[in-house]
Amino acid sequence: MRYQGENGLTLVEIVASIAILSIVMMVFATFFTQSAMFSNKNERAIEATNLARAVLEEIRYTPESIPANVPNETTVYETFHQENEPKINAVNDDGSFKTNVDLRLRLTVSKEEAVNLYKVKVEVIDDSSQVIADTYGYVEAQSEKNETISE
Repeated sequence: MRYQGENGLTLVEIVASIAILSIVMMVFATFFTQSAMFSNKNERAIEATNLARAVLEEIRYTPESIPANVPNETTVYETFHQENEPKINAVNDDGSFKTNVDLRLRLTVSKEEAVNLYKVKVEVIDDSSQVIADTYGYVEAQSEKNETISE
């Protein structure tokens, strides 16, 4: 019952407005949570892509980082810095990156005999061996003997 001159809200109106406001806030909270998760996933993918590109560039500018005796078939490396293994400065011996130990390097190298090139596939993987980023490239093969051809 309302009295003349009273301009307040009833308890039912207040409860209804709080319920509507709660529903709207839950929708926004879900949106922001999903947005934050998506942003973190993209940030991790960008970091992994940059690491993969950096490794490929390191191999391109220091071809001696790949062993000279790579077999003709495809060889996959997941450990580094030992004898007959690639020597990549960006990773530890176990293949984890020095800047992010949660990510590891998988390097696939195959020798292209006809053109004296290595086909290099760089993959950045996480703890569950899921590929987060990869890149490909060709690197000039290091000859086992440094011979100079003179005419």
